[in-house]
Amino acid sequence: MVHSPHPDDPAIAVIQDFKRRLDHRFLRKEGTVWYADFAANPFPEELAVSGGYIEGAKRKITVNAYERDPEARRICIRHHGAVCKCCGFDFEKTYGEQGRGFIHVHHIRPLATLGEGYQINPVTELVPLCPNCHAMVHRGNEGRPLSVEALRHMIRR
Repeated sequence: MVHSPHPDDPAIAVIQDFKRRLDHRFLRKEGTVWYADFAANPFPEELAVSGGYIEGAKRKITVNAYERDPEARRICIRHHGAVCKCCGFDFEKTYGEQGRGFIHVHHIRPLATLGEGYQINPVTELVPLCPNCHAMVHRGNEGRPLSVEALRHMIRR
């Protein structure tokens, strides 16, 4: 809003005009009241709620999605197997047929740094990891993933 002084009383705000713009805000709920906040919640899937445990609110999220080649994944698993290269977990041994072939495939170099059209070597640049190890690798310092070797060392300690 663009304010202007009131001709008779300077303590009264007068709206002269509106600036035609939208500002990005983050919704947060306190009790039954919703607020538009300047700062994002550090856990975007969680709502800051006091006095209750409310979940299931619907919101729209825009993210960058980096394309992956399913054939590169197949070659990685064919070469390395569907066993975690950090902890050795094998879904098929634990879950039988339900777990056969299940494994995450981790890009040693983050996809966001590769750029469009990068040609990946699935044997040297991809590694199979169980979901727990994959999450821990990506929980590295300053947004940079831990190396598989560093996580393996942490597990051995």
